[in-house]
Amino acid sequence: MDVARPTVGNIIINSETGFFYLILVFTVLAIFFAKNLTRTRAGRAFVAVRDNDLAAEVLGINLAYYKLLAFFIACAFAGLAQGILSFSRH
Repeated sequence: MDVARPTVGNIIINSETGFFYLILVFTVLAIFFAKNLTRTRAGRAFVAVRDNDLAAEVLGINLAYYKLLAFFIACAFAGLAQGILSFSRH
């Protein structure tokens, strides 16, 4: 399947260096999102579930909801990575 080269405004990214900077931007944004996620209520719930499922449930954390949310976030990161990878295989 042919995928058009990525463009930013009128700039078409078609060199290895351009792809590097495109991936670098997405990586920095993903790290920023992940680091800030740990400061939210959901992030603290993720830490509690990671440390001990039973204790988190006793504290009132909905395990099914936060495990599903963690799965959704992981799928979003994987989908973004696959989308960027599809541009590089041209």
